Amino acid sequence: MNNKVNDENNVSHKTFQWIVIVFSIVFLIVLANGYYNLLINTNRLLAFFIGCSLAFLAWNLAKFIGSSSEKILGNFPLFILLLVLSALGVFNSLMTNLEGKRIFQETIDDSSLKFRELPIIAKEISKNPAIEAKQKKVESLKQMFFEELRNPQNCGQGATAKNIADQIKNELPAFQILSGKVNCNKIEPIISSYDESINRLLKNSKEYIDGNQLELEKLAGEVLQKEKNAQEKLNQIRTEINNGGNILVDARLGLEDLATLYQNTALELSKIDLNSKLPPTLEMNSVRNLGEWSQIINLIISRLDKPSTYVYLSLAFFFDWILIYLFSRLKELANNLSVKKVNERSTKISSPW
Repeated sequence: MNNKVNDENNVSHKTFQWIVIVFSIVFLIVLANGYYNLLINTNRLLAFFIGCSLAFLAWNLAKFIGSSSEKILGNFPLFILLLVLSALGVFNSLMTNLEGKRIFQETIDDSSLKFRELPIIAKEISKNPAIEAKQKKVESLKQMFFEELRNPQNCGQGATAKNIADQIKNELPAFQILSGKVNCNKIEPIISSYDESINRLLKNSKEYIDGNQLELEKLAGEVLQKEKNAQEKLNQIRTEINNGGNILVDARLGLEDLATLYQNTALELSKIDLNSKLPPTLEMNSVRNLGEWSQIINLIISRLDKPSTYVYLSLAFFFDWILIYLFSRLKELANNLSVKKVNERSTKISSPW
């Protein structure tokens, strides 16, 4: 009978050994990964070493507390240290691996919307009522003049064409009619030449110069190109994330570069339009805090309104408690192997508290 009981105890002990081994491996991987991600931007090798060291320290604390006869209450300071080590590692590991991709995607989407506002604001800034009125009038006269040039009856040599040309000259004093007889069969190159001349004179008009319009239009064009480049970069970062790229290294650096570009462009536009309500910066707090050891507390505080924060912190506590319990139970089973009168031992599982 005793041999049978001892055999059962031996089987239970070996089974629990495997449970402890498997859970310990999961515990070590989760903690090491969490600390590795916190330090990955400093030095990957150093981050790996520190991550493994802190995870192993936490594991040994759990083993010591679980194997101690005083359990948790008798080793409360060590248990608090274990909770701190585990909470930081587990929380960051779960945040990075379960929510990191979503956080980056949200930041990318928000950044894309903000970048789209830049060329709209730049175009609004470049608008000038006086210039727009002059542009509209010159464009109308120009098209009327071109219609007369295409008229096969006079090819721009008639009284109507001359009258329109005089009106254009009133708007653009430097405008000149081409000398010589016009060849009706080669009118399109002439029209093209007039078009180029009128557009050039318009941009050198008093209204353009006084309104600093050329610089404003140049700025609007540059801002539009910056926005196109930024959207391409955001799409590239999005693709890299979807393909499994490291969000804490390449993706974050890419977003930081775009944040600098946006901030400088928004500042440049706000100096011209003092009433602009353009956001001065991109929303980067979540991306910057994620996986950053100096910001982990800020990350937790900033997400106190998220149910997942409490779930992750609870999982950290659960990981610690269950590991202590497993070591406590494993020690109990080991002790029972040497007990001959098994019917006298209590079958009640002792609490790790």
